[in-house]
Amino acid sequence: MTRRFHVYAALAGAVLLLASAGPPASGAARTVGDPLQPDLVNLRPREIGLSITPGGKHRLRFTTYTVNTGAGPMELRSRRFDCDGNGNTLDDRTAVQHTYLDADGDEIFEPSTDTASTPNVAGCFRYDAKHGHWHFGDFEVFRLLDPQSGGVVAAHHKVGFCLVDDFATYPNLPGAPGRPRYDRCAQDATQGISIGWTDIYSSTLPSQWIDVTHVPLGRYCLAIGVDPANRLQESDDTNNTATMLIRLATHRVVTLDRSC
Repeated sequence: MTRRFHVYAALAGAVLLLASAGPPASGAARTVGDPLQPDLVNLRPREIGLSITPGGKHRLRFTTYTVNTGAGPMELRSRRFDCDGNGNTLDDRTAVQHTYLDADGDEIFEPSTDTASTPNVAGCFRYDAKHGHWHFGDFEVFRLLDPQSGGVVAAHHKVGFCLVDDFATYPNLPGAPGRPRYDRCAQDATQGISIGWTDIYSSTLPSQWIDVTHVPLGRYCLAIGVDPANRLQESDDTNNTATMLIRLATHRVVTLDRSC
């Protein structure tokens, strides 16, 4: 395991608290050969605070939690094909999502039997020098919204993540593995989030912020959205954004602890 695992103990309780309502109910009946699709859901951000850089930049920081509550894993395999069109096959990799097929119609993902999958080119892997490993690009978007109009006040777009199994939030979901299945961020590693598991990005990590230097004090809606370009195939695209109502005060942030 190569990153962020030191945050397990500190964040485990928060994840369990956020997930206390339980996962969503299962969908309609399935048949043999149906895709076992993942479903990425953002839990509400936590550990929200304000940092000030030596240059005077004010950054709103937060920890994000992206959980897979679907019937299959969110799996991204690395392929050595030029992804950005610059002709160089060494500085990036093509990210291909593989959706597994239900071999026996039992609606439960079983790695030993559900081995067939359908590929979908989902984007690019690139090396992130600040994090020291490879990221899947454009995985999240962070926005600060006006709570009345919904207009974007500030944002941090196209945030890349390394997708791994950090914490088993819903261990009783059908097909949820007892151990992490995805735990590497290397150049040619397969990244992903298993059924019932959560990918956690701590507020202290690079790029986990929105620049609010010139944002007036007051109430705002912090919105964390996964897959903003809709490149990943999921069973439900309506639950990808989590929100938290906050108040920017002088040199601090007040969390109002409710969605907006």
